[in-house]
Amino acid sequence: MQVWAAWLVATAGLVSGPNVWAAPPPAHIGSIDQRSKGACSPPIVDNQGQVSISCEAVDKKALRYLENQLSEQFRRLSEQVHSLDDSSRTIRNLNDLNENLRQQADDWAKRFHDLSARLAESQDDSLQAKQAHELIQQGEFDKAESILQALAAKEEDDVARAAATQHDLGEVAMLRFDPGGALPHYDRAFRYRPDNPRYADDYARAAYRERRYAEAEKGWAAALQSYRDLAATDPDAHRPDVADMLSHLGDLHRDTGRLGEAENEYSEALAIRRELAARNPAAHRRGMAATLDSLGILYSATGRPGEAEKAYNEALTIRRDLAAQDPATHQPNLAWTLDNLGRLYWSTGRLLEAENAYRKALAIRRDLAARNPGAYRPDLGTTLNNLGALYRSTGQLDEAEKVFSDALAIRRDLVARDPGAYRPNVAATLDNLGALYLKTGRLGEAEKADSEALAIRRDLAAHDPGAYRPSLAISLNNLGIVYKRTGRTDDAEKAYNEALAIYRDLAVRDPGAYRPNVAITLNNIGLLYIDMQRQADARGLLEEALNIYRDLASSNPTAYASGIESLTKLLAEPGALSAQSKQ
Repeated sequence: MQVWAAWLVATAGLVSGPNVWAAPPPAHIGSIDQRSKGACSPPIVDNQGQVSISCEAVDKKALRYLENQLSEQFRRLSEQVHSLDDSSRTIRNLNDLNENLRQQADDWAKRFHDLSARLAESQDDSLQAKQAHELIQQGEFDKAESILQALAAKEEDDVARAAATQHDLGEVAMLRFDPGGALPHYDRAFRYRPDNPRYADDYARAAYRERRYAEAEKGWAAALQSYRDLAATDPDAHRPDVADMLSHLGDLHRDTGRLGEAENEYSEALAIRRELAARNPAAHRRGMAATLDSLGILYSATGRPGEAEKAYNEALTIRRDLAAQDPATHQPNLAWTLDNLGRLYWSTGRLLEAENAYRKALAIRRDLAARNPGAYRPDLGTTLNNLGALYRSTGQLDEAEKVFSDALAIRRDLVARDPGAYRPNVAATLDNLGALYLKTGRLGEAEKADSEALAIRRDLAAHDPGAYRPSLAISLNNLGIVYKRTGRTDDAEKAYNEALAIYRDLAVRDPGAYRPNVAITLNNIGLLYIDMQRQADARGLLEEALNIYRDLASSNPTAYASGIESLTKLLAEPGALSAQSKQ
């Protein structure tokens, strides 16, 4: 009888594994503006790295500011791109970078137009307000900010004007490419006028970007109540807004582990969107499908595969119909739903159906990435990563290595464009490759992959421990297994114990999420101690792991039955620990 060490695959970000679910496109479709104004041309970059771009109805002076900001980004990021040895990879990165610059320019131009229009229509006819408007038109954002700051100080007794000016200051900070500096102004606007749903929503979005979840929740809860009040008198105008805010809160509560609240919010949003779609399918079916995807993810996370499949299949029917009418707009969303169905089928043992769903998603994403690499190569990397994990689990190891390698190449390229966004995904694919190499006995390659993943996660966790300590512990556990296999028991013990310390700390705050990981790591250290002839230490750790499994099994017997059976037999048989050390 053998008890095996458990290999952990990372769950941070869009990562492979049958029980890890990719977030769908935002359900708050009604809040998306489809480039109605401010659209910009593709950027042109000269040999010196200077970006030239044209944006509809943006003053030349303001446009120069935008071009200089984009040029600075281009020069900095292209240095990273050209540091790669692979010339074809460099070309792909430059294409991605150009698309990224164009999207930033579009977003910037829309914000510029919206802020200019608000200031032009402002009831405040003071000289200062007019000066700020003119300076913004000319791209003199620092000077405009100073004037608005002075104006804000004078307006403290006029709550409505003070709130509007603080919100405008937040918008100016965003135009200056300073999202962190925008949050305090959005915060003040919300504090002045918590009943204004626009201020509340913008404050919540900014807080959410900064991972300040309690503040984001406060903002969206206030916006929801405001829109509920407005919908009571004008439902046609504001019930879509109610559904949007419910979806935002559902996303927040899902991401922070409050799944019951998330389910209630998604369910109410779906009921609203069903009713809206029945009356106006063209306007609301897309939002309905997005909410169904969100509910499918939640049902899967709470062990309700039947309900998840029903939600995904309804979303799939809608998305296929929409994609038939408008492929360019709706094929990306169709691929999301197929990807989620692939995970569901995998988790329920329907491996051929899982592979079929992943392959369909992959075909769509390859086509999208060929036409627009900047927008769609990240999604292509995700599907390749997931398909590789499925192949590995079904013993198709050559196919798994090929798609993992393709995913890793894409994600390394993306890191050159945006390290903050894509380094976690590189680490996840390295983890998957490490597991594959271990399975095929290539221990040197496994160690190399796991060590690189660990180095990335140490750096990420140093800057944001709340987000990345869980995945750091995963890499430590995985590397500990490699060390154990190669006879480096001291290194293995050190890695395992560091992982255990992290998981014990996390389990104090969120036992439901992290006690299983505590048990897995205890099991791994116990097996290591058997190899090291530390039988008493091994027994104590394995008994603790068994007690955790038994406790967890009270709410989910199936998930922990195998672990309980193996550990029970190991601990009950006379001399079993000594025998185990020889296996």
